[in-house]
Amino acid sequence: MFQLVFITFFVSGACDSNYHETTSRLRKTLLGSYDDVLVRPSNVTNVAVRFNLLNIHRLEWQDGRVCWQPDQYGGLSTVHVTSLEVWTPTVVVQNTVEHMSVLGSEDPAVPLDVTSDGNITWKIPVVHMTYCDVSILTYPFDDQVCDITAIAWEEGLLLHLSSNTIDLGEFLENSEWWITGHHSERRLKTPNTYQTVFTLSLTRKPMFHIVSTLIPVMLLSFASTLVFYVPPDTGEKISYALSMLLSYVLLLSVVSDDIPETSKEVSAMAVYLVVMFTMCTLNVTLATTVTSLYRQDESTPKQRWLMAVILQLCQCRTSREDRHKRGSAEDKDENDSAIGNSNVDVSNQCSREGEMQQMSWKELALRADVIFRRVFMLMMFCFNMSFLVVLILL
Repeated sequence: MFQLVFITFFVSGACDSNYHETTSRLRKTLLGSYDDVLVRPSNVTNVAVRFNLLNIHRLEWQDGRVCWQPDQYGGLSTVHVTSLEVWTPTVVVQNTVEHMSVLGSEDPAVPLDVTSDGNITWKIPVVHMTYCDVSILTYPFDDQVCDITAIAWEEGLLLHLSSNTIDLGEFLENSEWWITGHHSERRLKTPNTYQTVFTLSLTRKPMFHIVSTLIPVMLLSFASTLVFYVPPDTGEKISYALSMLLSYVLLLSVVSDDIPETSKEVSAMAVYLVVMFTMCTLNVTLATTVTSLYRQDESTPKQRWLMAVILQLCQCRTSREDRHKRGSAEDKDENDSAIGNSNVDVSNQCSREGEMQQMSWKELALRADVIFRRVFMLMMFCFNMSFLVVLILL
């Protein structure tokens, strides 16, 4: 069995017929003589503009045609009218990315507060999407300065600021930006025209981009160097290098949606990602080269220049030690030293020739793998440290 319970709400309110009659009589008196809503209160009308983040514009001006004595209307000092019943200023947001329209023209039912001294206050609930020039050089550690510009769309209408700051009372904390500063100012546009500019200083919250972009890219850069620790005879060397390359491609496809799209300047983050992708491509090339050398048939003749380069790089430390020993022998007789050095050079050359003849393709590939690993790890470390230094300096 289902039971339906009906709950009736009784809404009661005090009926103030005196207030209704007084307000109606005041409105008839004020608006009965208000014959033309297109005529300004005076030749030059001052309108105070106040910007409330996120969605309210507050306009105030003086209109002598709606003044009254409160004593004659039961002490009533405030009355509400609509924008269709009195004159309203034509103020527009200049740098909007949407269609440009006069503030309040899309919703004429918004009431205006009129006081007995002729002061009119208009709180317009409107949301504007504006554009500003962004600098993404230091993304995601960038700071932005954005302006919201309001201008009068008719001659003789002077906009001035009721406050030098922006009201943040209605603002809820954003998940991506910090508001580090805000101010408003009045700028001269033409000799007889001013524009009010509301400026916001924003700082991006970088933690999301550090966790989702920066740290994964750096970890992948160091993980890609591990390909040189994979033995060439396992057959997994190239597979590992290609897996790292595909990981970079997948990460770049995700990161590209977060980086702001602009051709005015390129962010350091974008350059860093391109360099890391290039290094990963080079990693695949080097891994393929080592594997190809390792699987060469021993009957294949060896290139003399390739073996000489690899031997020279592998024996650089031994060469430095030999030079140190030759340098310590300079205290001996010049003739004996010259003969000794000549013998050492000839001996080293002969031993190198013999080593080149006896070296197999597998040994050549393993030595090349060691050289590539050292050079690649050094380059990765330098690129990562350079990127961090650039972000700190900028």
